[in-house]
Amino acid sequence: MNILQLALIARALTRHRLIVGIFAVQIVVTVAVVANIAFLFMQRLDALAVPSGLAEPGLAIVEAEFVGDGLGRIPGVVQADLQALRQLPGITAVSVLGAVPLGQTGWSIGVGNLPDVQDGAPGAVEADVAVFAAAPGAIAALGLRLEAGSDFGQDAYVPLASDDYFSGLYKAAEVIVSRQIAERLFPGQNPLGKALYADGNHPLQIVGVVEHLARPVLGQGRDGDASILLPLVPDGARVTYALRTQPGRIGEVLAAGEQVLKSNERSRMLRRSLPYVDLRQSYFRRDKTMATLFIGAGVALLLVTGIGIYGLSSFWVRQRYTQIGIRRALGARRRDVISHFLAENLMICTVAGALGAACGALLNRVLALFNEVPVIQWPYLVSAAVLVAMVGQLATWLPTRRAARDAPVTSLRGG
Repeated sequence: MNILQLALIARALTRHRLIVGIFAVQIVVTVAVVANIAFLFMQRLDALAVPSGLAEPGLAIVEAEFVGDGLGRIPGVVQADLQALRQLPGITAVSVLGAVPLGQTGWSIGVGNLPDVQDGAPGAVEADVAVFAAAPGAIAALGLRLEAGSDFGQDAYVPLASDDYFSGLYKAAEVIVSRQIAERLFPGQNPLGKALYADGNHPLQIVGVVEHLARPVLGQGRDGDASILLPLVPDGARVTYALRTQPGRIGEVLAAGEQVLKSNERSRMLRRSLPYVDLRQSYFRRDKTMATLFIGAGVALLLVTGIGIYGLSSFWVRQRYTQIGIRRALGARRRDVISHFLAENLMICTVAGALGAACGALLNRVLALFNEVPVIQWPYLVSAAVLVAMVGQLATWLPTRRAARDAPVTSLRGG
């Protein structure tokens, strides 16, 4: 098919404005919606793949909450818990923390690479970070991988002082940071030995860098991994025990651990006790549901569009059976007839697909006004237009192939 034939086909389409218009509107809507559905679907998939930074297999979490008065007794109870838990068969490491990545509860502080007195100086960088207060053994229990530096020294640990507005923060001297925070505060530099300043004035020396350390509640974009680990022994009403178990023994260790904690202190509740992989699944349950809905809606829309195009194409082909019969009688081959209709469909899909991509970008901007939706990337718009065009070509090929297969006399009778 040459350029002249394409020009004739384009001119012929202008004489069928109603059908072409219905065809084009359907494609515009489908491309716009499918592009945004695909984009939101991939956003959900990306969220499901976010690394926690922990060695998740073999890690169990038990969250305990003390009830009643007398918070002063909690440090002694926690130490007794740790000693008893270490004796359990199947335990390889145990520690206690104030929160865990993706645990949905925690606290944060502001940090900077310069003290407040140098605020505004060239190179000053600030960040809001999630804080994980951790007792000795947390690195081993969580399975964190140190990219640089080392674990806290034994003398670095201090009480969190939960009943005094977490004032233990201002007694800590060391910190382990995620790679994301290290690169943000000290880009292109070795962060080890440098100080970051908590709340603008308290220096914390960086002794280690971990590859990942997800926040208890993920932030948007680059903030999902903005976390630090501090040598603060939890002593508040709510603490989290991290149990590292031998392969295949997580169930029995959890059951035994619950019994130990219940027998050591009656005046507390075990809020949840589960393998970390289950905690992760619980955190992302909504994302998984939304991803399923998105893919279902996208497939359903493409199917409806394909059926609609098939119906329009069948009607259009039936209306032109006489023309098909005449062309076949004059020597046109089946593939000539098929290529003619496919070229018509492709022209409509190209123009309508471009309009649909523009509408998809506009729809994304509208969604961003009401939700925290990132700007859609152009490959999603182009891919949606190409996908809908492929569906259109298939839906057009089916009735056209049937018509082209008929003999000229049969086509004329059909007209």
